[in-house]
Amino acid sequence: MRHILYYTCIALFMLLSQPSLAQGDIEGSADHPLFPRMNGYYISLYNFIEGGAYDFNFGEDGSVKVVGNMYEYSYETKGGTKAVVPAVLRRNYTTRIQSLGGSVIYEDAEQTTMKLVRKGKETWAKIFALDNFYTLIIIEKGVSGGAPDKLANLLKETKTASFGEDTGSGELTIEEEVVAIGQAIKKTGRVAIYGINFDAGQSVLKPASRPVIKKIATYMERNPSLKLYIVGHTDMTGDLEKNIQLSLERADAVAVSLSNDYGIDASRLISEGVGPLSPVASNATAAGRAKNRRVELVAR
Repeated sequence: MRHILYYTCIALFMLLSQPSLAQGDIEGSADHPLFPRMNGYYISLYNFIEGGAYDFNFGEDGSVKVVGNMYEYSYETKGGTKAVVPAVLRRNYTTRIQSLGGSVIYEDAEQTTMKLVRKGKETWAKIFALDNFYTLIIIEKGVSGGAPDKLANLLKETKTASFGEDTGSGELTIEEEVVAIGQAIKKTGRVAIYGINFDAGQSVLKPASRPVIKKIATYMERNPSLKLYIVGHTDMTGDLEKNIQLSLERADAVAVSLSNDYGIDASRLISEGVGPLSPVASNATAAGRAKNRRVELVAR
């Protein structure tokens, strides 16, 4: 299952390969009317494929290939804009699609897949979100033609978007985050964790990482028989051997914090580091490198 998820993410970021305009939408791009952007974000990467195809992954249940007009987007935060928490961002999208009569057909801690049948048209979409950017793949099943500049016709069929409005605190509860971690581990045996931060080339945890580690600890406390590999990952920048060592030291830092700060038995944790050898995105872009820098929890 890990390889399926990796392949899905790699395909997404390789296809989203056009250069973006500084702090403005890439030329020729437009939001898909069913999926208007969050406030404070701009389109940094965009691609339209007539008669495209994409394999939507359902974890242990396999995947399904959908063919039709394909839209690929990457959104990034504008300078000075506070990013929306990834899980909250994904929830806003699912709330909108459900309000239009659609449904969530697969979700884990990293991605959400949705489907909407409206006026005889079947639309599939997958969203993946990180701290300051998110990506969307949308396929209008069985539709051919209908270039992006004709999206206004579809917009007339949808409700007026009130997307990206204040959702309260903008944070998921610890309970919701812990459940999301558990769902991902149950379905795939692993989960990529973002928000555990270090200074460049260093392995000392930054204070902002503590809430994320606390959620991991909470999940382990609720599952006392669970044992984990804590696996550090880096991007491709720099020397290979140094990156492998750095990723191990960062994994060690997480394990030590779980044990010393939250009382998790150290025997339940094994640290490993693979450096840049297991990427989930292209290292050719800043967005891809950010996605590759992560810590993964792997059930053992």
